[in-house]
Amino acid sequence: MAFRVEVSPQAFEDLDSISAYIRDRGSFESAERWFNGIMAAIKTLRDAPQRCPLAEESRQLQAEVRLLLYGKRRWMKDPPVVAASIRAFLDGSPVEVSRATLAPGYIGFYLIEVQLPAVVNAGVSELHIGAGGQESNHVQIVIEP
Repeated sequence: MAFRVEVSPQAFEDLDSISAYIRDRGSFESAERWFNGIMAAIKTLRDAPQRCPLAEESRQLQAEVRLLLYGKRRWMKDPPVVAASIRAFLDGSPVEVSRATLAPGYIGFYLIEVQLPAVVNAGVSELHIGAGGQESNHVQIVIEP
């Protein structure tokens, strides 16, 4: 059974922007190869959409939206960077964020390293992260001397 696959105008604009990025930092041929490859991958959803997980938008849109991951995340010159301002808090007090990068192999996940103060109470503490005006869940961590 063949399914109907729709690509939104915004998605086409995004694909065009990504293709231009690849062309500007690589070559026309590599951009064309990437674009043709992703379009071929999208077409395969007609026959086997279940191979891709449901996207979070499915609930909100009340429609089946599939998440297709394509490529190997090879970056030519400029690796992706964390766009949001990252802040970390231990028991409500700010702590230094020593490094924040995108987690390798994941989309939308940050790898955040914080520097704990030299003087900190041992035991259970509460840690949370702020990014771009949003706040993470508060989690309990155990600090040992």
